[in-house]
Amino acid sequence: NETETVKEVKKTEDFIVTTDKNKYTAKALILATGTIHTKLGVKGESELAGKGVSYCATCDGFFFKQKKVLLVGGGNSSVIDAIHLHDIGCKVTLIHRRDELRAEQSLQKTLFDKGIEVIWNSVVEEIMGGDVAAGVKIRNKLEDKIQEKEFNGIFISIGEMPSNELAKMISVNLDKNGYIVTDKRQGTNVPRVYSAGDITGGVKQVIVACAEGAIAANSAYEDIKNPYWVGKESEANG
Repeated sequence: NETETVKEVKKTEDFIVTTDKNKYTAKALILATGTIHTKLGVKGESELAGKGVSYCATCDGFFFKQKKVLLVGGGNSSVIDAIHLHDIGCKVTLIHRRDELRAEQSLQKTLFDKGIEVIWNSVVEEIMGGDVAAGVKIRNKLEDKIQEKEFNGIFISIGEMPSNELAKMISVNLDKNGYIVTDKRQGTNVPRVYSAGDITGGVKQVIVACAEGAIAANSAYEDIKNPYWVGKESEANG
């Protein structure tokens, strides 16, 4: 239920799912808990989220074609996002808190070859705007000076964390970055537990999540009807 928050998951013969309102019993689980974008934590960010402030250049970039946008970050994904925004027609400026990027050299070369402006040694102090974002206050860390710059869009690309707390509760295997490990049927190491969407890593797009969700649902149905693990458990116990 989308109006309930899951607080706990337990594995017994079935699964017990406890929310802030109810308790449910399920024969199978599909974990589609997604990821949480790392926030800047500055004034105006939460108020203008979805109103010019975005955490997904691929999703929202086309709304800012031929407009001035600021990309915050310095790693591989940040530079890839900046290049993407440039290629679809945005007027991109990248801001980074240090004097060099963390991104791979090949990506940096592409960034610089395309003439994308970089503001070095600087951080966003505030996102300005009324009904929509209109610009930012930027502080130069070396000079400790603040200046205002106008932008139509602010894209924040400083990382994300997988929401894997529920997976950990039932000992689902995670990769080194904390994403759920799945097979081609979206199954996990725990029988009757499946996963789909951003929490599995890979390409984080709605169309991918929908496809994985369909595969997971079909796999869950098939396994409930014909549990593949029963024979294996019997052999192991024998």
